[in-house]
Amino acid sequence: MQHQPQTVAKREIQALTWQEEDYTEHGEGITRPLAKARTRQFHLLVFLQHGQPMRWTTQAETLRHAIRYGQARWPGAVVEKA
Repeated sequence: MQHQPQTVAKREIQALTWQEEDYTEHGEGITRPLAKARTRQFHLLVFLQHGQPMRWTTQAETLRHAIRYGQARWPGAVVEKA
């Protein structure tokens, strides 16, 4: 008797793909202050659409800039002072 190898059906592995709903840009002046800007530390609350709220500490020129940086980093989130 000869041993014949079993044939195994090949499965194709599909890559995980998804489409981002919200496009974000990152970089100086968009999600963080410019390198040589005079900044202070701000504590903010970020309320994500589908998740737990989180506390975020960041450096920014003003509170208005800190909130803008948070909204640019997490589009659709509500960002407020902690």
